[in-house]
Amino acid sequence: MAQSDHERYVQEAASLLWQTGGENVEKTVDCWLAAEKYVQNIALGIGKTGLKSLGFKDVYAHMYETFSPATYQEQIRSLASAMWEGSGRLSDRSLDFWTAAEKHIGTIIQGAIVRAASPLGAAETLQQIFEVFSPQSYLDSLRVHAYYIWEASGRQYGQTLDHWLSGEQSVQDAVAAGGLNFFAFALPPGGPVQRPGPVPKPPGRPNKR
Repeated sequence: MAQSDHERYVQEAASLLWQTGGENVEKTVDCWLAAEKYVQNIALGIGKTGLKSLGFKDVYAHMYETFSPATYQEQIRSLASAMWEGSGRLSDRSLDFWTAAEKHIGTIIQGAIVRAASPLGAAETLQQIFEVFSPQSYLDSLRVHAYYIWEASGRQYGQTLDHWLSGEQSVQDAVAAGGLNFFAFALPPGGPVQRPGPVPKPPGRPNKR
């Protein structure tokens, strides 16, 4: 993708975010940065497929129509809010939660493209994922992975952050490769995911000590 094309796609995405955000001049830079992330995630997903036939223009066109930059922003906001709630509403970590949510939603976009390996399929897969996606169940899956890593380490305390980051990375790696069942993050009929035992840290992303 040529640099001029990249800028054009980012500008289009940023313009939509700015318009849907109330055309606030003070948010111009934020809209541009979010648009850059949106375009970058699509490009990364295409790169991971290894398919030269999967052109950016076609994937972007279907994605923009089905999973627009505004929808992308809303999913980030929803996941960041769940992280914030789980932390006990720590106001001084709002930016951390937003950044983390942005990373996770971006990974899901990349994984959907890898999984579908077609322009229309990627957009449809994302649409299906987020029709049933539950931020709380997604966070529960991260905690469960961290729990199993904690157990495998001999239930050693004092390394909570390391266990969390390892669990988080294992989920992200699987999602980015398109190999994890995305729909496992949907809220099951019986309620939230049942954890296999006492998680070594209360709900929310742990603080480093």
